[in-house]
Order: sequence, then C-alpha cells, then structure tokens
Amino acid sequence: MKLTRSQGGCCRSHPAKQWRTQSLNYTKDMTVYLSKLKQGSTITFEQEKGRRVFLFVIEGRLNLSNEIEDGAVLYKRDSARIVNETKLKLEGEHEATETFFMLIDLP
Repeated sequence: MKLTRSQGGCCRSHPAKQWRTQSLNYTKDMTVYLSKLKQGSTITFEQEKGRRVFLFVIEGRLNLSNEIEDGAVLYKRDSARIVNETKLKLEGEHEATETFFMLIDLP
C-alpha cells in the first residue's frame, strides 16, 4: 500500500465505486464524489484494479482502512493519493460535526 499525506504525518491508500447518487462525471474515466459521514458511519468504496483515488477531507476526521490492515486517520484539509487498492473503507470519526470529504476516482 502506498501512502501520501499533504500535511505532515502519514496517509493511506484505498479505492471504491458504489455511490453514484450525487456524483458528477468530468470525463469518461473520472468521477468526483462529495459525501458526509456521521461519527461511526462507514462507506465501502470498491473499484477496478489499476485505478487511483484522491481523497480530501473538507471538515471533520476520516478513518481509512483496507481489507488487510487498519487505516490512517485524515483530519480537516488532509489529502491522500491512493493506488493499488480495490476496496477502501471510510469511517467518520468526528464527534461534533459530520465528516465532509471529496473522493475522486481516477484512471
């Protein structure tokens, strides 16, 4: 798993593809998702092998994990570039507010 983080600390890699409502397609191969998760709520994002994910936390705190290992926590304004993953679990972890994030599915 390749990890990258824009603001100090570590980051994670993971992908997915199940939420099509509220999505906007820019090209044939790129989809942008905006989502909110309450504390303890999870989403599993799956995608085909060879695709990439860019993840940006707008508000709150997001826990990332894959099928094999526990994930990393991303905080407000953190981002992650995720490669070589076919399944990603995203969990909201902020007590006071919903976690608001953007996920971009890329070729």
